Amino acid sequence: MERLPACALRSAVAAVIVVLATVGCDRRDSSDGRPLPATERAGSPEAADLAAASAPPENSGPDLTGRPADKTGLGAPGGPPEEAAAAEESPPARGAEAERPAVEALERLAARLERNDRGLVYRIEAVGLQISASQLQCLADLPALESLEIGDTPLDGGALKCLSGLVGLKRLYLRNVGLTDDALEILKGLSQIEVLSLAHNQISGAGLVHLRGLERLEVLNLSTNPLMDDGLAHLANLKQLNTLTLADTGVTGAGLTHLKPLEKLRVLNLDRTDLVDGDLDQLAGFKNMRMLYLRGCKVSEESVSQLDDAVSGLSVYY
Repeated sequence: MERLPACALRSAVAAVIVVLATVGCDRRDSSDGRPLPATERAGSPEAADLAAASAPPENSGPDLTGRPADKTGLGAPGGPPEEAAAAEESPPARGAEAERPAVEALERLAARLERNDRGLVYRIEAVGLQISASQLQCLADLPALESLEIGDTPLDGGALKCLSGLVGLKRLYLRNVGLTDDALEILKGLSQIEVLSLAHNQISGAGLVHLRGLERLEVLNLSTNPLMDDGLAHLANLKQLNTLTLADTGVTGAGLTHLKPLEKLRVLNLDRTDLVDGDLDQLAGFKNMRMLYLRGCKVSEESVSQLDDAVSGLSVYY
């Protein structure tokens, strides 16, 4: 083997050092070297949900593309390349083939589907479509389904019952589908739910009792419902809840007492509710809260300033 001259060797080592140093520098998120806040790094289609809370935790579950994490750290299966390829490709291929009838039914409905890297449907969006119970029955044949959005279409009891068996769901958005308190019974078995949006429905509060078992719930949107104070008592068991939207509901300051057990609550949206200056004293106990929305409420600048002083790091929008 031909030996490199010493000067050439030193030049090569120096080049490697420069490359490594450059890679390290490029990891900064901002010009001054400080990492950008999560809300600046990624946008959210719905500000009230503040999707930082809905993103899967690092090294756990699928990433944002639906790609499952390799929890073993072993990478691809061992053995020759041909065997490894077969081990990786055959099961997903069979899975994708098995769910083909369901996929075709949803495509005829004009629903929007997203697949993970194994070709399996993990997200469905069906907004403004006419949906029947028979069309929703096929959802049970999609084992990788994690996110479902249905909006701007009435769902009858039969259609809602089809959703109760989707125990693998992590994100469920049911906007303006005619939900009532009784209909929320479909949720009590969906224990994997982390993000739940029930905006623009007919929920007064009694049906929220069915949310008690959703112990993994982090984000809850109940905006634009005839929701009253007593219904908030059913949320006290949601210990992981960090984002709650109650905008355009009948909630008053009296209902805020029911939220005190929610120690992880960081974002609370009370836009256009019947809060007044005296109600803000109750919010002073939420020491982990970082964002509070009071737009359209009858609160003064003085009371907001006092609350801001009482809770370190709090940003109030009013």
